[in-house]
Amino acid sequence: MRLHYNKTFGYIFIPLGLLNLVLGGILLVRGQFSISIIIGIIIIFLGWAYWHKPYITVEDKQFIIHTPLGWPQRVYGYNAPEDVKIAHKKILLKQDGEWKRLPISKFIMQPQDWLTLQKRFGEDRG
Repeated sequence: MRLHYNKTFGYIFIPLGLLNLVLGGILLVRGQFSISIIIGIIIIFLGWAYWHKPYITVEDKQFIIHTPLGWPQRVYGYNAPEDVKIAHKKILLKQDGEWKRLPISKFIMQPQDWLTLQKRFGEDRG
């Protein structure tokens, strides 16, 4: 199961990148090179990545957290679905007999993906 970044980040980053690109282009036309052209391209690419790359991949017995550029950043394994719980909008994973919080934010994830995660692992509201 692939869970994606909230598209709001893309809606913020792409216009900011375009603004940098346009302002840098204006300076370039006037005879001055500006680093903002390069920064604009990087920000646009990052916005595109937030739209298309996965945030988390949930496989059979592991959570894989990806960077916005797509490659795996961290991998967290678990033995059984009972070793994962959602409490207070946080994902907890049982490792070595202790519950540890995963560095996953509900607000960075698309809302429908968060609901899918809740359906798969259940949410303890207590």
